[in-house]
Amino acid sequence: MDLPIEREQRYGEWFARVALSNERRNLIFDFADRFPDLRGWQLAAVGGLPAS
Repeated sequence: MDLPIEREQRYGEWFARVALSNERRNLIFDFADRFPDLRGWQLAAVGGLPAS
């Protein structure tokens, strides 16, 4: 996917973080569709998207 991965520390633990531009935010849903057996919490915490 050629996305820049950043590391951030929260609550003493390190996490990988990928900031998506508006044009590429649907990539997370494409990724989730490839792995239907994974639950959402196993994939990523998605923030900043408009609620429907």
